[in-house]
Amino acid sequence: MECRVNEDWAAWPAPDRPPQLLSGEAHVWWLPRDASSRGAVDTILAGYLEIAAIRLKISRGVRGKPAIENDPSLHYNVSHSRDVLLLAVTRFEAVGIDVESLDRRVDYQRVAQRFFSPAEAALVRGGGCERFFTIWSRKEAFLKGIGEGIAFGMNRFSVTLEPGVSPVDWDGTPWFLHPLPPIPGKISALALPVERLRLRCFRPVVQSREGGVECVPLQS
Repeated sequence: MECRVNEDWAAWPAPDRPPQLLSGEAHVWWLPRDASSRGAVDTILAGYLEIAAIRLKISRGVRGKPAIENDPSLHYNVSHSRDVLLLAVTRFEAVGIDVESLDRRVDYQRVAQRFFSPAEAALVRGGGCERFFTIWSRKEAFLKGIGEGIAFGMNRFSVTLEPGVSPVDWDGTPWFLHPLPPIPGKISALALPVERLRLRCFRPVVQSREGGVECVPLQS
């Protein structure tokens, strides 16, 4: 099945100074997904550490979640779909992010029946593909936040379609799904174990051949 693309164009105005990341904040970057994406991600992360990108050291956990060896207090997560890459960065708190394209062809009723909880599958049956991708992106953002993958079992927990900050109750540790500014044709979600959060969104204004960026705050 094919979903209708949501044409809700929201401004992520472009940047004038490097960002300062404070405790209690989450920074989300909207980057173009192309050959320079890896260099841009490394440059942004290195900027938080005030080092050259070549000195950035990244390791991966058992299930592939990345970690910054230079400073374990700096957490990040990346997701991409077609031409969009999202990078989430936090201080001290684990984070997960996911973005999905609404024009993907998928038998969402069958997938929901297999991977979602009964309550979530019922929501999809009553609402179609946009509900499906909203639920999927929220579940995947949460799984990435706790360092797990789809094999962990997406039907072992439930998310809602509530607007604003939405809780996920898992193993006694509360996690929260935070809304992001819309991107045309995409559904995205941000997951952290923090309810009261200052979200700041950024978009590169200049990208060099080496993947360098100049940035300004987009939303506070």
